[in-house]
Amino acid sequence: MALVVVLAAALPATALADGGDHGEGNAYGKHKIKNGDQIDVGNDAAARGKLKVAKKDAPTPAQVQTMAAAAATTSELQSPPIGTQRFWPLVDFNSGGAYFAQFTLQSVGDKIEIWVADNLNYPGADCRNDGQRNVVTTPQTEYMVGEFDGNMYPLESQYFSVPPSRDGANASLAPGFVPTGYFDGPGDKVVTLVANIRDENYLSINFPSYVAGYHSSGINTFVDRNVMTIDSFDWVHRTGANPPNEPTTDVCTSKAARPFSYEATFAHEYQHLLEFWASPGESTWVNEGLSDFAMGLLGYSATEKTIDELGWEGHIQTFLGWRLKQTPFNQIPQPNGGPENSLTAWDDQGSLETVADYGATYTFHELLAHRYGSSFMSDLHNEDVNGIPGLQKVLDKYLTGKSAQELFHEWAAMVALDRSLDNGVGLRGKPRQADYQVESLHSAVYWENPQAYSSAGSPPNGSDYVALRDGAGAFLTAGQVKSLEFKGGTTHLLLPVTWQVDANPPSRTGNPALLSPAGDNLNRTILRDVAVPAGAPSLTFETRYGLESLWDYAFVQVSTNNGQTWTSLANGNTTTAHDPDASPAIVAQLPGFTGDADWHTETFDLSAYAGTSVLLAFRNMTDTNTLGNGGAIAAGVWVDNIAINGQSVSDGSSLDGWRSEVSAPAVHGFTVQLVGISSTGSAPSILSQVEVNGSFAASLTGGKLRRLIGDEVDLVGAIVTYDEPTEGITRYAPYELKVNGVLQPGG
Repeated sequence: MALVVVLAAALPATALADGGDHGEGNAYGKHKIKNGDQIDVGNDAAARGKLKVAKKDAPTPAQVQTMAAAAATTSELQSPPIGTQRFWPLVDFNSGGAYFAQFTLQSVGDKIEIWVADNLNYPGADCRNDGQRNVVTTPQTEYMVGEFDGNMYPLESQYFSVPPSRDGANASLAPGFVPTGYFDGPGDKVVTLVANIRDENYLSINFPSYVAGYHSSGINTFVDRNVMTIDSFDWVHRTGANPPNEPTTDVCTSKAARPFSYEATFAHEYQHLLEFWASPGESTWVNEGLSDFAMGLLGYSATEKTIDELGWEGHIQTFLGWRLKQTPFNQIPQPNGGPENSLTAWDDQGSLETVADYGATYTFHELLAHRYGSSFMSDLHNEDVNGIPGLQKVLDKYLTGKSAQELFHEWAAMVALDRSLDNGVGLRGKPRQADYQVESLHSAVYWENPQAYSSAGSPPNGSDYVALRDGAGAFLTAGQVKSLEFKGGTTHLLLPVTWQVDANPPSRTGNPALLSPAGDNLNRTILRDVAVPAGAPSLTFETRYGLESLWDYAFVQVSTNNGQTWTSLANGNTTTAHDPDASPAIVAQLPGFTGDADWHTETFDLSAYAGTSVLLAFRNMTDTNTLGNGGAIAAGVWVDNIAINGQSVSDGSSLDGWRSEVSAPAVHGFTVQLVGISSTGSAPSILSQVEVNGSFAASLTGGKLRRLIGDEVDLVGAIVTYDEPTEGITRYAPYELKVNGVLQPGG
């Protein structure tokens, strides 16, 4: 998934109209996003099998005994009767685990079963429990069966793939939870669970996004069926071409129309289900782009509509930055999201910006489909090589003569120029205007939105979009731009230390210790130079840790070559044992500590390093989902009173002397493009590329600058792209851009 990578693949509900997306940090708590915006739960790490169900969360024998009889009589070629009740597992995005809920089979088609949870309510006295937004009716599910059998299944089979049959015979969850054969059913039918998905928005209506659907391979493995899950919120206003439109400015009462929202979610999640089988482990940005492409392919996504029209597409408008603008069809402006967003690094601006990630990859995949056609998209779906290499392989197969990096540059310019070119102004400075138009889009970035450049640096394989301005912040016309200087950083900035000093550790009030706080997807290090004495030296320290057993670890590491390589130290309490599906990056660092341990002293033999100076590091690595083990020991890692042969290295009261890394990685390169747009349409749009030298610097004045931007347009924007071909660096690359001697925002 996307939001919780370790679980599944889902679609952000922010995608479609009126409150169509999700936002960024500073909006949460300031702006109540109406009913939440949809978010997808992207790449499916649950494929690794991490998703777990505790026995305490299983249905009781009494609960399943009547359903077991129905399961035993169900032919593998026949769905159970309408009205059959059954427990199915769901993902809880708040706890990171799975739980059971009771469902009733409400509709059956040729290729789908739709089961609706018996309880669709929100907790407590939530205003969404109004008898309309917390209800999914039989006519609604019958309609969705017709859409799936008549549109989604045949078209996605044609353009993408067909899933293998899964009839429940090999369900891994049955022993100890439900009777054998409990989940059996026709293997060619997709089990669709409609439930009130437990995410942040489930707990608080003020959370700005909600999970509209997900596909979890972990759930599939549990029940040995092809399963996808769809949220139950407000199908009345979010299905069909012309749902009722009842927007207000109140989060509780607003019922804005989002045409085809759940149809699009079905289409999106079904592509994820197919992609799991066709190309396991596909990079999130490709997987999500294909799923968003499926929404438009099936006619459920109005990608060409602007923020001023009913039914605008939320992923795209969030990425372009237009959600900041208030219109009759966007009554609650959303300050989160904007075009400063990595295409390839998912969640690069945090989970509250995820919808913009979708918009970035959606527009890119629309460009691919426009240029290269449906066969290209089919091959991209089925290509086993993932990420940029997989894209390049398909580009080469079709003899496009393009590198992925070249396409990234053209895409970055296209999203800024497409609308002006659609309006017929023409393009000056590039020979092929068609390269910067996509028939299904009508794209333009909202240059006034600070989210076009607000984070320091440029995103990897993404861009800052900086409208050139004077010292007072006023946008410059082309004729007013007299000089331009660019200087890109050749290396990234060092990561800040993210360990903390805990002044009052558990059971040690007033005795500070160094702390790596609990969190998902951590790779958190503190390191320093230490001198190891001759003789029989030893390292001692006191520690307490709560680490998900056999998945998350803490390591004590030594480097003798200034951090080029690291050795994890071993003693009687470290282990090399790990879950077979644990993260390979974590496994590569073993041995380490895992599980729960209260305060105690650890000792490591440093004889191998006697008489030398080395780097000593404490490293905490976790995967996505599930922090700690749920017992008395809180999740996290504490370290105190570090010493070598009794000589103090740290007493836990300060992080002075500790670093996060030895050196920062190099920046691969920058591409700087200038676009010019006439707000009145009285002059052609402009696109030109700034020649950046090997030191990532450029300086333009006089005639050379005038040849690039002319003097007619009244908006000139710089698109600063960080070229990062490895997909291994998620940091933003620092740069400095000056115009007329004025430092521009962004770098």
